[in-house]
Amino acid sequence: MKQILFISTCYNPFEPKSGGDQRSNLILRACLQVGEVDFVAFRKMHSNINGVNVLYAENHALSQMFTGLTRSQKQHSIAKPWDLQRVFPVQKDLERIVDDFVAKKHYDYIVVRYLPDAIRLGLMKYADRLVMDIDDHPQNVIRNFWKTTRGFNRLYFSCISLFANTGVRIVSQKLKTTFYANPNTPHCKRGILLPNVPFYEIPCDFADFANTTPRVLFVGKIDYQPNYQGICTFLDNVWPLVRKAVPDAELHIVGNIVNQDVENNIRSWWESYGGVSVLGFVDDLSHEYRNCRATVVPLYSGAGTSIKTIESMQMKRLCVSTPCGLRGYKTLFKDGSEVLVAKNFRQFAHLIVQAITNPTLNREIAEKAYAIVSQYFTKDSFWSIVAKALFENK
Repeated sequence: MKQILFISTCYNPFEPKSGGDQRSNLILRACLQVGEVDFVAFRKMHSNINGVNVLYAENHALSQMFTGLTRSQKQHSIAKPWDLQRVFPVQKDLERIVDDFVAKKHYDYIVVRYLPDAIRLGLMKYADRLVMDIDDHPQNVIRNFWKTTRGFNRLYFSCISLFANTGVRIVSQKLKTTFYANPNTPHCKRGILLPNVPFYEIPCDFADFANTTPRVLFVGKIDYQPNYQGICTFLDNVWPLVRKAVPDAELHIVGNIVNQDVENNIRSWWESYGGVSVLGFVDDLSHEYRNCRATVVPLYSGAGTSIKTIESMQMKRLCVSTPCGLRGYKTLFKDGSEVLVAKNFRQFAHLIVQAITNPTLNREIAEKAYAIVSQYFTKDSFWSIVAKALFENK
């Protein structure tokens, strides 16, 4: 049996509400197929997975990725923007905590999600047994910061973004194994494609136009900035056009919002558009899928891949998406065949109207998408990829 140390930073695999939580949960369960797992948590978490021993690094947390850097640190990293250890400097207090855990037991593998977190925790010294899930490529994350900054910070993010691919290759070549979710992510020869898969495999039939209203559904973590910005953009520019064409059209927005005051403000704001219901977190997600005719993925920025695109298809619902929402899936899902992709606001509205008023089109596209998801995107396929990689990389 292998001894594995699994390090969690911002996600909680024991309460898998978000896509990040769910991917962490699936990787953790895959590790249990290989050996015994100790789990390092930087906040209070209670394991509900048999065989996982939680080690607490209480009252400690990683600082924000870039906001914690001084101007001089940013200038220092610009001198060598491909050196990610300058871009993501080690947090010494957390490094000492992790080093203490590692020293207490011989671990065959140290598994961590996200390259920046691995560097900031000082894990590169264990590169020969470090298994990293890159998932959100740093270049995409840096680009998101670049879009929202001005002045020196904009120059800084622009510079390091240009060299991020090189930095990832330099780091990943030193590691035992790397996983990546997006097939378009630059990777090294040791990199293994580990696509996101639907977390809830709930039986669901195709949309029933005779017994449902013209409802569309959005599912996603509202606290995630690309989701929040995407919904705001969608409501401002797309939803009014849908309601003009289909006055009784409905939009249900489902997703976890941590702050109750923020949730109340968002609900009153977004529901003022008409036909909109903001539900927050729901216990029975299958109920929402069964009572909608189509789903929307209004993403205009972000990193990694959108699990909600795949989840929608697994639930046998036609998905209408922006090109960004389909990132990483374009080789498998074709516009007009397994998904509808909108390149502008007016087209987005037109495609949604088609999706909720044309049962023949809806069924044809949903069937094709479901067939692909059922073949390539299952929990068993996910677990086998991780387990095989850990068994073979001795």
